[in-house]
Amino acid sequence: MTQPKHSVPYFRRKTFSKRKPRITAAWNQQRSAAFVHAPYGILIVLLVALAITGGLLLYVNGAKQAATPVTTPTPDTFCQQHSADACPTACVVCPPCPECSSLGCHNAQYCEAIGFSREWSDSIQEQRQVVTLTAVGDIMLSRTVEQKMITYNDWAYPFRETYERTSATNITFGNLETPLIEGPIVKSGTMVFRADPKAVEGLELGGFDVLSLANNHIKNQGEKGITSTIETLDAAEILHVGAGTDIGDARNPARIERNGITFGFLACTEGWFNPASYEATEDRAGSPFCDESTIGDEVKRLKSDVDVVIVSMHAGTEYTLAPSDWQLRFAHAAIDNGAQLVIGHHPHVVEPIEHYKDGYILYSLGNFVFDQMWSEETREGAFATITFKGDAIIDVALTPVIIYDYNQPRIATGDDAERILGRMEDFYILTFL
Repeated sequence: MTQPKHSVPYFRRKTFSKRKPRITAAWNQQRSAAFVHAPYGILIVLLVALAITGGLLLYVNGAKQAATPVTTPTPDTFCQQHSADACPTACVVCPPCPECSSLGCHNAQYCEAIGFSREWSDSIQEQRQVVTLTAVGDIMLSRTVEQKMITYNDWAYPFRETYERTSATNITFGNLETPLIEGPIVKSGTMVFRADPKAVEGLELGGFDVLSLANNHIKNQGEKGITSTIETLDAAEILHVGAGTDIGDARNPARIERNGITFGFLACTEGWFNPASYEATEDRAGSPFCDESTIGDEVKRLKSDVDVVIVSMHAGTEYTLAPSDWQLRFAHAAIDNGAQLVIGHHPHVVEPIEHYKDGYILYSLGNFVFDQMWSEETREGAFATITFKGDAIIDVALTPVIIYDYNQPRIATGDDAERILGRMEDFYILTFL
């Protein structure tokens, strides 16, 4: 953040010419008249002298200011005179007043008090209304992925090549397709997942703020697996949505605020590929199953107290490069009722994106951390960077990735990147970072 430049006062030196008067009778007459008006003349001379002296002082002071770097005064004086009540509802980005920082805002009066103009503050406030969100594909930390982390003695190893990008945005979101609970190593090829809770270190490194647990594997270890996963994420201060000890808990949205904009997340899984016992009920742990007839009401309820609604759907047909009719209907219903973004997982391959009305639909971002090395398509995925200004999406950018060593995504380049992005093109021109 650069403080606006302050102007330095300056004075221009003036030159005066002196002329010796001729001594004549006329001059003597003028001298006599001058004595009569002497008090006025002396006064004028004094005023001129004072003006010259003041100008010199200002000149010297200006030179000192130019030579001395501008420093920002400490806010102590301001904060002693203003309580937290001085914080306005519309806050701006300036060095925070300690009395106000606990409220998550910055005081416009304080900005002016330390030399930041209100106009500059207003321009920064407009920039403050921009929020970036990164969304990644399926994250599976079991089987060979866990074995690699143990082999390398690094519980964050899968995220080492991408964390600088995924953690750089205001919000990072993904689908965690593994219960985090202690237990025996899961063999390759097994479809019942589990990972050690220590694997949360990778999620922390990746900068994840919100994770969807609504998928067909979160209950692989029963209710204990769900409870352990929630406790592990809570300890790491990572929000979660889409699973719980009962249907009320499982449907509870995740809310997060960034730059004065409140985001609400809903998550569900399509039912047909899940065991019936994986559906959360009033007396059973699990995930909410997606219902296109009720998603509209859920979005509207959440929309009433957040600015942006994001829906995560674990849906579609595995290894299919196009969304199903059901995916289209469900995602459209969410957007029709006020959601700004729908993020899809489960197919394990990338699918197209769609700009629908005022929202965007990412039908599938493919795999992000997974051990499916047996095909080109399952090794490939993408993470999306969505830029919001207020509650509107102003940009969507895709970064393609390729998984190496059965666990680690790396950013794709060249022909590989073009191939992956080509599968995701749909109704608008993509921005490739």
